[in-house]
Amino acid sequence: RDGRRDELERRSPTMATYAHNLGMQTGSHLVEGSTLMPKWEDRSGIPIQTSKINLLPKNVPQDPTLAKGPLFDVGGTAPHVFNLHTMLYQRINDSEYFKCLYVFKTFEKVVDVIYEKVTYVEPWARGSQKQPSSAFCLLLKLFHLRLTELQVQELLDHPDSVYIRALGALYARYGAEPSDAWRWLGPYCDDLEVFSPGVNRNHELTFGEYCRKLLTEKEYYGTTLPRFPVSLERLLLARLIVLDEHVAAGAKAAQVLKKHPTLLRAGVTVEAVFDDDNLESEPLWLEGVIVKVEEPYEGAPDGTLPRYLVDFGPEKGSQTVRLGAIDLPEPPLTLAKSAETAPECKKKTKKKKHCRGRRYSRSPPRRRRRRCRRRRRRARRAARAG
Repeated sequence: RDGRRDELERRSPTMATYAHNLGMQTGSHLVEGSTLMPKWEDRSGIPIQTSKINLLPKNVPQDPTLAKGPLFDVGGTAPHVFNLHTMLYQRINDSEYFKCLYVFKTFEKVVDVIYEKVTYVEPWARGSQKQPSSAFCLLLKLFHLRLTELQVQELLDHPDSVYIRALGALYARYGAEPSDAWRWLGPYCDDLEVFSPGVNRNHELTFGEYCRKLLTEKEYYGTTLPRFPVSLERLLLARLIVLDEHVAAGAKAAQVLKKHPTLLRAGVTVEAVFDDDNLESEPLWLEGVIVKVEEPYEGAPDGTLPRYLVDFGPEKGSQTVRLGAIDLPEPPLTLAKSAETAPECKKKTKKKKHCRGRRYSRSPPRRRRRRCRRRRRRARRAARAG
């Protein structure tokens, strides 16, 4: 035990003092830098006395010198509780698990804990309506860290775990202003990665469907989401309808690109949809130049389509556009295709030659007699004119 105490003092004297005062046993997981903290549900490995839990230091923001980019401004009607339900916020704030998260002071360490410990993103623990889940304890920890916009984007695009992405979506849904919710979650509403957001492992959703539910529904597994104005809800539904049209058009365009993969490449001028993320302004079809082709990430689900970075000029700037929001150029006419269509053209322009003899004619007798009458009338007219 003395050797363990020396190691704690060497790593963090303050943390070692708290660990000693709280009577923590040798081998406890509450060691700075460790990502083996157990879930709140089982509470194994956290032998802290209940009477001394409030002696733990508070969760504090991350070191501003380590954070790059502008801070993610928390808006909404209740930023003091990060727009969480008051009872849920109080339960998380009072929970033993959340208070023990003070040992993780960097964004990277908290992401490691999410990767190892979060298996569902419901607000309440499995089989309980009184204790908060690990996911929402870590969500509140992320709010206390005061993340930057780049860090929130990193959560949403994280390649290792879909539950890290789900917590990024929850952070954006609870923390962003209502008018900015589409800017953060709209690009992921067609994501095809499948996961189980709830305790029931048989109920699966794609990450795109999960983001749609966050934007359109008011309840979330027994708790409430921040409300949107009615006018904003209508605009969100209209944008989702346009998105569905782009997804359907992208599936058809993908079939064309299989035959003509060089239609969309860097340097090609195309017409594409420019969306400035302002819900009140309608998307515009503008002419632009493809700067870069963004292929699907490694391990992406089947059916994931590439996206294209299009430059719309100095006034509009560049923007990432879905495949379905690009008007495909006309495919070139290849030599093989022209050779296939050439005989058909000749057949259409070729005149049929009918034999006058009865033996070789296949037309019915009535049609044959009409043809003979026409010939006689023409001969008489020619003779009169002569």
